[in-house]
Amino acid sequence: MFGRTYFHDTMRKYVILFGTLFNDVWINREDSTGNVKDVIKVPLTYGPRDKHLARIQGLSNDYDPLSQEFAMVVPRMGFEITGFNYAPERKLPTIQKYTIEDVDENNQKRYYQYNPVPYDLTFSLACFVKNSVDGTRIVEQILPYFTPEWTTTVQLIAEPDITLDVPLVLNSVGLDEVYEGSYEDRRTQIWNLEFTMKCMLFGPVYNQRIIKLANTQIFDATLYADIDDSFGQIDPASKIIIQPGLLANNQPTTYTSLNVLQANAVATITDGEVTDIAITDSGLGYKEATITISGGGGSNATATATIVGDSISKIDITNAGTGYTSTPTVTISAPDLESLAADQINDDNNYGIAETIQAIYPE
Repeated sequence: MFGRTYFHDTMRKYVILFGTLFNDVWINREDSTGNVKDVIKVPLTYGPRDKHLARIQGLSNDYDPLSQEFAMVVPRMGFEITGFNYAPERKLPTIQKYTIEDVDENNQKRYYQYNPVPYDLTFSLACFVKNSVDGTRIVEQILPYFTPEWTTTVQLIAEPDITLDVPLVLNSVGLDEVYEGSYEDRRTQIWNLEFTMKCMLFGPVYNQRIIKLANTQIFDATLYADIDDSFGQIDPASKIIIQPGLLANNQPTTYTSLNVLQANAVATITDGEVTDIAITDSGLGYKEATITISGGGGSNATATATIVGDSISKIDITNAGTGYTSTPTVTISAPDLESLAADQINDDNNYGIAETIQAIYPE
């Protein structure tokens, strides 16, 4: 649509989510002495309520008795989508974005996606049974979880990684008893449960080029009546060159000194060896981290760090060392995702080398 084809499969995921919630319902049937006679898993399928009812009653093809399909066995459950409604009360700022931190293979573009649009997706769940006991046992396994909603966390889109909480609200519960015709006709009870799933629908993924350099030239407007006449006729009065902060590979980053945090940890020694390293601050802005263990009278203790997200989640001891008489100092390297201006990067601060542009760019 509008010249762009995309498909995130979120509608299918919502249907799968709903079905998964009710796909593991079991009931017991007892004999007259109270002993369990049968353990039955209640099957669940997607389809209209009337279609399930017709199959249960074994009616099709204009009631021709010679061409009837086999009737479905109850108990069983069926569900279907019954409607979509826009949910303005859950609307998010339209221009806010989800941004993928990684750039493309040429380090030229960053991908993003605008906020999703809220819709309420209504489902109808029908429980078909032939006696009241089976029906109440099915419903009793469902109702306690909805107060009146049950929330599930679902990964809706892989790139960018978007995982949202999806509430499912139980709106109503009703009971119908289908018992028409003669005494020999089959009786069916139907428990109808109506739900509203609070969904989000996402638009396409866009990409934008990364601004790596901004070059602004300022001209003296008093020399000409029209400032446009000064272009190409005089040298710039001044210039401003802004280069974003860079990582060690000279690529721009959104991390600054305001949103990184140094990680810290403390060691525990037993019988002269380092036996544990506890993290006191997980830090922010890490892609890799180096652990150094020093002091304490011993030597040779080493450890490695595990990074989850951009924080240190675990420190594993790879060599316990020997000869420690007091607690050694654990030093964790600085966050390597912190950005620096190009002219502040040199060989000594572990951020690589960046060339400072001094002339007007481009020439």
